[in-house]
Amino acid sequence: MWIGHTSEDLELDNAEHGIEQERSGPRRFMVSIEYELDNEALVVCVPASGIHFPEQYPINNISVLDYFGAGAADEKGSLFVPSHTLSYKAS
Repeated sequence: MWIGHTSEDLELDNAEHGIEQERSGPRRFMVSIEYELDNEALVVCVPASGIHFPEQYPINNISVLDYFGAGAADEKGSLFVPSHTLSYKAS
């Protein structure tokens, strides 16, 4: 569910498109994401072994950091940019 789209909106969408949805329990998806600072680059990795999902709901696409740093030039706010002093500890 995305911001501004309520449960009631979902029910209306499902009715409009003839979708029947059973709520058999929680759908839990677990994904490991590895972040690494490599010189001046942020390297992000999603290891296949770290992707876990219910068998009846297979994952077919993962987008990582799609909106990272997104924001219009006229928006007010803050941006956190770590300095080179940020430490990274490999596990």
